[in-house]
Amino acid sequence: KHDKAKVRNDSTGSRRRELHRLSRGSFPSVLNGSSIPKPKTTLGSGKEGDQPLFFRSQNSPQENEKMQACPQVKNILVLDSEGKRVAVKYYSDEDWPTNGAKEAFEKTVFSKTHKTNNARAEVEVTMIGSYVIVYKFVDDLHFFVTGDEDQNEVILASVLQGFFEAVGILLRGNVEKREALENLDLILLCLDETIDGGVPLETDPAVLASKVASHSMDSGAPLSEQTLAQALATAREHITKSLLK
Repeated sequence: KHDKAKVRNDSTGSRRRELHRLSRGSFPSVLNGSSIPKPKTTLGSGKEGDQPLFFRSQNSPQENEKMQACPQVKNILVLDSEGKRVAVKYYSDEDWPTNGAKEAFEKTVFSKTHKTNNARAEVEVTMIGSYVIVYKFVDDLHFFVTGDEDQNEVILASVLQGFFEAVGILLRGNVEKREALENLDLILLCLDETIDGGVPLETDPAVLASKVASHSMDSGAPLSEQTLAQALATAREHITKSLLK
């Protein structure tokens, strides 16, 4: 047991160092679960290459092909400062077949991560059982994205960062529990625009916020027109800035 724990701790530390090294710039965009950009560095190789970011040199060709075809997210969690649910979405009933299993997982995730001060400054990564979890905190909200242990943490981090920043745009920078609950429809729509059935659709926060605001205004959701107009205007501003870079 001691040896297994040491291996798992070493793996978590290695993932964290690799995540921080590769994420010093902007996270990659994931569009429709397939068009992952080809980075200069392939995770795990430390060499110049043209493979997608979720390739690792130690993977078999079959594993790489599977990961390329469909990077998977198991769940996205938004919990408060006590570990209680604000907004959660699960994409695998096989892993957590009951609501009790889901709540137990959330309790475990929160208890292991809530004292990580670095998560307020940057995305952090940990391993719990057979899952890799990336997370980030702001005010009294804790954001998590979970994947299988063979999923690339940088891809998961790109999903987390995109969703996290889109929520910030939609809430006009006031990312805290009360504001999130008052605009829960926006956050749930943002989840749907980010992930479909576990497959990442979009990670550009400006695009996500724009889609959510436009969809909400079109559907006549019970949200203030001023909030949606501000979110849409902010999203357009972010898109314009990104195009001018």
